[in-house]
Amino acid sequence: MLRITVENSWQNELFTLPTGQRTELGRFVTATDGVLDIWLKDSTCSRDQFALTEQSDGTVLVENLSTKVPVRQPSGADIAPLGQILLACPFAISAGGTTVNVDAVPEPVQGSFPGTDSVASSLLAVRGPANPTRFWSQDNARPDAALSQENLIEWFSALIAVQRSAAGSENFYREIANATVDLIGLDYGLVLLVADRGWSCVAASGVDRRTATWSETVVQKTVQERLTFYGPLDDLGGVQSLAAFDAVAAAPIMNLDDSVLGIIYGARRLKAVHPESFNNGQSGVSELQAQLVQLLAACAATGLARAEQEAAAAKLRGQFEDFCSPELVRELHNNPGLLDPSKRIVTIMFCDIRGFARLCQRLSPEESSGITTEVLDRIAECILHAKGLIIDFYGDGIAAMWNAPCEQSNHARLAVNCAAKIQETMAQLRRNSRLADTQSLRLGIGIHTGGALVGNIGGSRRLKYGPRGNTVNMTSRIEGATKHLGVDILMSAETVRQGQVDRREARRVGQFQLAGTDSIVELFECIGHESTQHSPDQLRDFEAILAVFESGAPGDAETRLKSYLASRGSDDEDPVAVFLMKESAHRVQNSGHEHPSHIQITAK
Repeated sequence: MLRITVENSWQNELFTLPTGQRTELGRFVTATDGVLDIWLKDSTCSRDQFALTEQSDGTVLVENLSTKVPVRQPSGADIAPLGQILLACPFAISAGGTTVNVDAVPEPVQGSFPGTDSVASSLLAVRGPANPTRFWSQDNARPDAALSQENLIEWFSALIAVQRSAAGSENFYREIANATVDLIGLDYGLVLLVADRGWSCVAASGVDRRTATWSETVVQKTVQERLTFYGPLDDLGGVQSLAAFDAVAAAPIMNLDDSVLGIIYGARRLKAVHPESFNNGQSGVSELQAQLVQLLAACAATGLARAEQEAAAAKLRGQFEDFCSPELVRELHNNPGLLDPSKRIVTIMFCDIRGFARLCQRLSPEESSGITTEVLDRIAECILHAKGLIIDFYGDGIAAMWNAPCEQSNHARLAVNCAAKIQETMAQLRRNSRLADTQSLRLGIGIHTGGALVGNIGGSRRLKYGPRGNTVNMTSRIEGATKHLGVDILMSAETVRQGQVDRREARRVGQFQLAGTDSIVELFECIGHESTQHSPDQLRDFEAILAVFESGAPGDAETRLKSYLASRGSDDEDPVAVFLMKESAHRVQNSGHEHPSHIQITAK
């Protein structure tokens, strides 16, 4: 079993990993079932940074899951991105501002006592407030005595120390175990946490944590009844490590849902250490001592609840840091209600790498992954700079949204400008790349504005903020239409209207019924403010030809399109005009059929 400590500016947390289980650590980890995911509250780490798996020989396989950030070793070579190495425990590795310490610890020993029925029957439960007017004096016998002001100061000082410790860290649990001995006066204190296969001792005082044992009967009774129990252990049998312990106190550490997270377990040695008390027939643990153990457990629960809330907030923040701008992250931190489901008018953009499947067939997985990562990173930077929200990465594409969760009055304009910037960035990438495969890459971008229900679209087990509704489907189909028309950017008439896109920036390419849709959408090609692809005269000519086509005269449209394309020359292509000429020729050949003014595209 591995003990993993994560340390950075935001966290100091301790985790235990059962033998054979895999854990993945990163800023935005979405591990599969059976894999422990540990979120790193460190923006300098990658979304997926480390993976640790204990091997059968006791070594640990360390994998660098990042494609960019190396993993450092205090002594030894760095682990390169996507590299791996076998290390022997204990060891430390780091990435960004986070250090991970890993040590092998024994599987939790679940001590059991013979005569468990008598043990259980002799235990008393703390029910209601105890009478705090009697406590022990400072001698070894610890008989009941008047409660002193010094006792109170000592108790509360210890409780404050526990509360100030970083909840979930090794030091936090150690403070609790020490308080069980130093504050309450027991001879031995453990902090037990629920593990996959029983209980894990994460801290101990008065005994070696690695060899500590405990009564499974007492622990199970505490869990089942969710009460604090204390009293004598009637028969310790031959368990040598606990043969001198005569009395115990065990208090449950409760979760917010009223389940048991762990147990504070303490014991006293009356026979060996306090013979006077044993001979006087004392039970070994008083009700007041048990009450104080219960108070410690409550402090532990409060600290762990706070840590859980902070981890959830960090997880939420981590999920959005890669998907939206820093300004939006701050707004979400101040107003989490922005994520509540709501109906909004949004502008959505789908962006896809053209011909990527064919490209992957001739490249190695590492090469295709490298190209995809570089392209998608460039696109993501453009989206975040344009104050957009990245909905998701999907294979060789990316989807983004504007006007949610925060309102943006110019959302359509922001999306159009972003699309133009993406294409400009891709052109620079093609010019500067030495790889022929990168030089041939093209993007298809579809933009649409409409109503959607925005909120969590990831289901009950995973937060994934985004839109639902027909607007999403229509945007995806518009992006798919760029392949058929041979253009880089297509946008709907609603986006053009709300984005106040003028005729110098976009040309109308017609009305379409796209694959999988029933409605007709009017599409525009984004050509930019200073288009060198189409002169003003060419734009006017195309607009006139399109009007002829839509009036129901495909023959005239075909004739004029041939003349239009001939005037441009072979080096001055217009794929939309070529597409429209083929559609006109098809309609001429099927003149016996009635043809609508819109064009139907049946393939995605």
